[in-house]
Amino acid sequence: MFMIRLAGIGKSFGDKEVLRDINLTVDTGKIFAVLGPSGSGKSTLLRCINFLERPTCGAVESGGRTIDAKTATSRDIIFLRNQTAMVFQQFNLFQNLTVTGNVMLGLTDVKRMDRREARAVSLQILDRVGLSDKANSYPSQLSGGQQQRVGIARALAMKPDVLLLDEPTSALDPELIEDVLQCIIKVAEDVNAMIIVTHELGFAKILADTIVFIDNGVIVEQTDTTQFFQNPSTERARDFLKNSLRRYLNPSETLLQQAI
Repeated sequence: MFMIRLAGIGKSFGDKEVLRDINLTVDTGKIFAVLGPSGSGKSTLLRCINFLERPTCGAVESGGRTIDAKTATSRDIIFLRNQTAMVFQQFNLFQNLTVTGNVMLGLTDVKRMDRREARAVSLQILDRVGLSDKANSYPSQLSGGQQQRVGIARALAMKPDVLLLDEPTSALDPELIEDVLQCIIKVAEDVNAMIIVTHELGFAKILADTIVFIDNGVIVEQTDTTQFFQNPSTERARDFLKNSLRRYLNPSETLLQQAI
């Protein structure tokens, strides 16, 4: 059973074609990592999945419903966004709300949950991401890594079918990255499926079942994670790994030792 399916997704900004004929099926229980050079369309792809960027063409299928890019209504888009939840690069927390208030907001405003119940759910999830002691703090009182974990908690609170993570460590200082990566590894078992755009190749190697390698707006290679890192089938992917592994793989190898 699949959680989400993209069919013929394309995206253009004016005359610039950013994505072209993206076809992707994410099955239940699977974690997909989207890799590729800067400017290849990775983040745009992720944002097209829940129509934060409305695709120019194609369709997204989730929850038994197919949403066509050209005919989607606001109700269709709300339905799609209820199937997914996004963790952003820049946290996007409300500075005037406490940590608990940030996690509660979607539960009370979108799911119309009673505030007492929403608070109880939020506190459980904050404990899950290791922030129960920060429940009454404000974002300005937290480190960048802690703020990103609040963002993860906020997304998990919505109980999405698919969790989308857009470069979740790109805004962090190097010493804060590992805590967030460990948090993502921990909560991966709490969601039905996950798609993560990341430049942390060592992390992708540990976490993902499938690698989707994008370059110039097209999927160049989609394969099993082990296969991708040991013997990619395309010359472009081999060049990417050759240029990137030395920089990104070694710092994350400690995660592998801790995860197994």
